Amino acid sequence: MALDAGVRGEQISFSYGTSAADFNNDGWVDLYVSNRAAPPYMFINNGDGTFSNKYAVSGVPLVTNNTSIAVADFNHDGWVDIFSGGDFGPQGGNITNQFSILMLNDGGSNGYLTVNLIQPAPNKRGIGSRLEVWKDGVIQLRDITAGDGFTSQNMDFSAHFGLGTASTIDSLIVKWPDGTRDRLLNVAANQHLFIEKGGQLNAPPTPFEVYESATVTQPGKAEANFYWEASSDPEGKPITYVVTVKTTEGKIIFESDPIETPYLTAEFEVDRDSFEYRWVVTATDGLHIRRSLNEARSFNVTGDSVEEEGIPSELSLTSTYTNPFTDQLSVDLNASVLENGVLEVIDLLGRVLISQKIAFKVIGPQRVGVDTASIPGGAYLVRLTTKSKSVQAVVIKI
Repeated sequence: MALDAGVRGEQISFSYGTSAADFNNDGWVDLYVSNRAAPPYMFINNGDGTFSNKYAVSGVPLVTNNTSIAVADFNHDGWVDIFSGGDFGPQGGNITNQFSILMLNDGGSNGYLTVNLIQPAPNKRGIGSRLEVWKDGVIQLRDITAGDGFTSQNMDFSAHFGLGTASTIDSLIVKWPDGTRDRLLNVAANQHLFIEKGGQLNAPPTPFEVYESATVTQPGKAEANFYWEASSDPEGKPITYVVTVKTTEGKIIFESDPIETPYLTAEFEVDRDSFEYRWVVTATDGLHIRRSLNEARSFNVTGDSVEEEGIPSELSLTSTYTNPFTDQLSVDLNASVLENGVLEVIDLLGRVLISQKIAFKVIGPQRVGVDTASIPGGAYLVRLTTKSKSVQAVVIKI
């Protein structure tokens, strides 16, 4: 049977892990096989009960002596990727690529549908459920599992369907472990669906990034202003955030209570044994938890006090008042030399929305008002530039 189907490998290949997934999103399930003594097999389903080994043209690198395989859409672009786990045992012969490797699928034009299930505890991910996708009388089946794969775990408890050129499917049927069913009709392609038991859709908060923080540090203590993009819930549920500050080694030194605003001012003790800190934000709608896409450098402890990196002592943007602000922004400046400058308000795309000339007529601090009624709410960069220096800070308009 394996010979007739075109999936019988060579005996000398010494095959181990095998994963089944629709790697080209054409609606037919393919096979990836790892080998210890030969390149892997990439068996593409021909749609007629046979397979063809397309390894030579697949773009998969030469990976031998890899035993475990895990497949999933690691970067959430709708195309199934491959993680190949290396064998760290004794080496011998002409064996290459001993180590693990993640291969991201470059994709194509075919459509997809990814489904995650949600139900009450203890089986929150709906393990044991079966999903059916129907299109023009043709069915695709997937089971939600938690243990398939050789020394590996496939699919992250989700189901992936390749849809070929179809822009919609006729129906998606979920058969839950207790025998109940939910059905969704005329589902559009190219979606990541989160389905609650009962048939309701519940997507996670939207992705967001954190910005650089403005921080004042004293021995053993930090006062920091944190800002980030606002996340939103597709179903309109309220979003709360938690800010976490940690050392580069991962030690948590501060974690905030849940807050509803995309900014936070906090004081906390710092670890004198660590000189660099990073911070991250998590957002939740009460069910899903989404982590910010990036970690921002927070501050460096170098002595009795620390200034934000890149801000010279002879020219400083000491504060923005109030921040967050509405239609009027007040900026506190401090200069030890008399220079003319330009104060700019810049959006996230780098566009200068407001430009205002500044004349330092006296040495020392001064406050400048900026009319911001013409710009919408959101996060902005305030930048002060003179002939010799440039300083900046992040502000939020509400």
